[in-house]
Amino acid sequence: MSEQKTVYVNSRNNFVSKWKYVLAVLLIVVLVLMIFFRIRIKVTNDAFAREVEQFASFNKSTVFSIDGIYMFSSAGATTNVDPKPEWNLNIFQYTDIALYINNRSSEDLNKENAIKSLKISNINFSGMKIGNQSLYYKNINNFGKSKLSSITNDSEAIEKDKINGELSYTVLGNEEIDYDKPTMFEDASIPICLEYVNNNVKDNEIFSNINDKINYNGSLLRNANVNLNDLAGYVSFTIEIENYLGHLYRTTMNLDIPLQDSITGETIYDGKYIHSLAGDGLIKFYRIK
Repeated sequence: MSEQKTVYVNSRNNFVSKWKYVLAVLLIVVLVLMIFFRIRIKVTNDAFAREVEQFASFNKSTVFSIDGIYMFSSAGATTNVDPKPEWNLNIFQYTDIALYINNRSSEDLNKENAIKSLKISNINFSGMKIGNQSLYYKNINNFGKSKLSSITNDSEAIEKDKINGELSYTVLGNEEIDYDKPTMFEDASIPICLEYVNNNVKDNEIFSNINDKINYNGSLLRNANVNLNDLAGYVSFTIEIENYLGHLYRTTMNLDIPLQDSITGETIYDGKYIHSLAGDGLIKFYRIK
């Protein structure tokens, strides 16, 4: 009868072998991930480099730019009751804005510099401590006259020109234009006109001295003790232009609301305050498509 032998497996060696296998797998995974991320970073960098190169090639020369900015700031009010025996006013501050586009069309209007479409979007307000801010389309013939004052009780007319989200312009060649509607000539021969309104900066303000004439302008702010620092801030928005080649150009406007000049001492308290800027290529549009 043969002798039966028992074989014992070295459990410690088996444990070490398993851990070596796990570590090898982990190292392979780490190596694969490193290679993946290096490739991803390179692809991203290459794509970014191509975008930069394309952007540079798109913008070797300036096609559209804002070369003039004209801003007229004042104030107004709506009346709550008939002006007897006292004036009860809701005061607002407004700034009319005219933006002059240069499309280099004085020598030649062509498919590249002619405007096919024009749009304003991404409207934001920042810095104002009081009031309710809005941006409106402005009829150029009413520039310097507040929209709210001229149509005090016509809320539908006010809302019609208020920009909610974005404003698209109708672009014309040499047809007759209706300035009551957002319209632009393809040669950019008229400015973009907008009205910024900060409404309800002071509500139910009582002026009890009816012997004095009420001037509906910036002096209302001083008479109502409105601090200009509470009105200070800026409005920003994006302007997009498409030409007849399908190229899309974009710029972002960041406009400080002009209320006073620290050098000359002029302020909106005087009734009105005017601020203007001009220069060739003052604010450039950049082609993005």
